[in-house]
Amino acid sequence: MKISKIEIIGLNDFENSICLAFNDDINIITGQNGSGKTTILKLIWYCISANIERAVREIPFKRVIITTSEYVLSIEKSGSKSKGVVHVVLNSNSGEILLDKKEPIHRESAVEEANQITVELLDTSIFFPTFRRIEGGFSMMPEKDYRPRRVVKGSEEIFVSGSYSYGPNIQEALEYHANKLSVKKHKFVSSISTVDIEQLVVRKHNDATTKVNEFSKVLSENIFLEIKNYRSTQSPERDALKDAVSTLDKINQDVTELEQVREDAFKSLTVLSEIIVTIFKHKGIRINPRIILGDIEQNISSDSLSAGEKQMLSFLCYNALYSNCPFFIDEPELSLHVDWQRILIGVMVEQKTNNQFFIATHSPFIYTQYEDKEIMVGFERGNSIAE
Repeated sequence: MKISKIEIIGLNDFENSICLAFNDDINIITGQNGSGKTTILKLIWYCISANIERAVREIPFKRVIITTSEYVLSIEKSGSKSKGVVHVVLNSNSGEILLDKKEPIHRESAVEEANQITVELLDTSIFFPTFRRIEGGFSMMPEKDYRPRRVVKGSEEIFVSGSYSYGPNIQEALEYHANKLSVKKHKFVSSISTVDIEQLVVRKHNDATTKVNEFSKVLSENIFLEIKNYRSTQSPERDALKDAVSTLDKINQDVTELEQVREDAFKSLTVLSEIIVTIFKHKGIRINPRIILGDIEQNISSDSLSAGEKQMLSFLCYNALYSNCPFFIDEPELSLHVDWQRILIGVMVEQKTNNQFFIATHSPFIYTQYEDKEIMVGFERGNSIAE
């Protein structure tokens, strides 16, 4: 599904209207601080990710219309805060009315019905907020050998360190918040270090391995059956060689098919590994003792990457393992060296996952690379570099 347009009246209680037309591939949203870039991204994502009730409650607007390749969603708020009314209209692109309900805002039955309909039409998207990744370190990760420490001066206790670290609590809080906003495969990304990346890659690797193993099991049974049939064939001597060659051809076809299944199952991880070898100083990144992306010999634990490397790895992993979906990033330049800011979008496009990118940024190193894809909110970009 592609998002083609958004129209907003009364965003953040301003009377002006905003109308933005989107590209099917790349959308670079620029504007000064306070222009509404993040709010627009959040509003779009809330409306397409089965979080419409959050858009109604959290974001000030009078009316929003989102046009996609599958449906047109209109949400209108009216009345006072205490007696507000919301009117939700959802039409298919063929003109069929899927929903048309008006009710007091606090009821939320209309928005919940809209959530249920829209999530069936699109069940996947990715949203990276600015607080997407806490670098880690500083005793944030669980420590097996962590012991209490106590410093006493005279009779006064001047330093006490408890018998636990705060890491698990922070990660649990981030996961809880992310899971609360994530519906089906609509993913809100927020984590410490690379915890979520490890989970994502391991899950994909396990799924691919399971698929290959299941096919391999069926293939083995077929090969045994073909050999058994060959042995039971009572062919004349002149036909025996012909039958043997035919059986070997069938086995070869089966093995070739298995290789293709394996290649297809691991393709996204293979492409990801090739990119990592090209971009990262460390040619390999160790997700766990069994899974290494990139060079097996020259690898480093994902936990040991720098903040910028973790950001880049995060973008590349999610883009590799999610496809054909809206992909939102708020200020991707955070922690990224300018060289990586320049190449980020190009590398993600080269992954060929057909995602539709919505990127809010202040970085001229990003938006000057795709001037024809820039969508300015307000009249100035707000960057600090003279143009």
